[in-house]
Amino acid sequence: MVECDTLFRYVEAAAESSRRGRTALLVLIVASGVATAAAYNAAPYNWIAARQRVLADVVRWWPELAEGDSVAPRQWPDSAQAAFARAHRFVVARFPAPYTRDSIGFSIMREELSVIEQARVQNVILLKVPFFGVVLDINNLGLLAGFSFSVILFWFFFSLSTELRNVKDTFEHASAIGQRQLCVRLLAMRQVFTLPPHDSGSGKTLLALVIRGLLLLPVLIQLYIVRRDFLTSHFGRSISPEATNLTLSAGTGFLLLLVVLAVLCLLRSISIDALWRANTCPSEPESAPGKQVSRTGSA
Repeated sequence: MVECDTLFRYVEAAAESSRRGRTALLVLIVASGVATAAAYNAAPYNWIAARQRVLADVVRWWPELAEGDSVAPRQWPDSAQAAFARAHRFVVARFPAPYTRDSIGFSIMREELSVIEQARVQNVILLKVPFFGVVLDINNLGLLAGFSFSVILFWFFFSLSTELRNVKDTFEHASAIGQRQLCVRLLAMRQVFTLPPHDSGSGKTLLALVIRGLLLLPVLIQLYIVRRDFLTSHFGRSISPEATNLTLSAGTGFLLLLVVLAVLCLLRSISIDALWRANTCPSEPESAPGKQVSRTGSA
């Protein structure tokens, strides 16, 4: 039957639009992970920065630490005393035997500090954009992440819009030829992130909330990056006031754009779910066994 062949084409077109949406969502997840890792490495509390601070303190106070002093002079400020105590614990853990805290141990600490500082500059302060060979400063993370997230969310929004239109046309054609329930089953077999209503349940509902929550990842990551930029803007202005102002303005602008795009994508996702619910209601009787339609068109 010509109508059934047309229905299968509608189903394939709707499934293809769903696959494009899944691809965009997966790219969004990967980009979120990369941006999160870059933002964490730039934070002052990450492992690389903490190791660098401890090694710098060890090299700075090596004579006192090598002699076994565990308490800094009382006239030192509290922050310096805490740093000295932390450096002492590191030296004791690294060199348990006192006789190893000699010039060789000092050379080891100084070499490790040099390696950590070089790694921090090459892998944290400088961002290498894959495929293009472009190197950016870590302060441009808000620009890079905001632009990348905006492009991906635009892609995801248009994919959802196409999916909504194709699924609607598919259901309308299926209803016109009296095969709506068959169309629902065929489309449901091809879904991954879109959960048909007949698959609902506590686990499915939680999974649906998690999937929609992924749309908030770019917004939350960009918000964290912009917040860090504002908190450290005094340091950036000591290097380049113009670049700092540009970074703060562009980062904030991308943040607002991401909020709008995330809301639009969420509304499109809700519309798709509503369309599924409206067409999954068992108001249409099933076709009789003798009227089942095959792919070749035989009844």
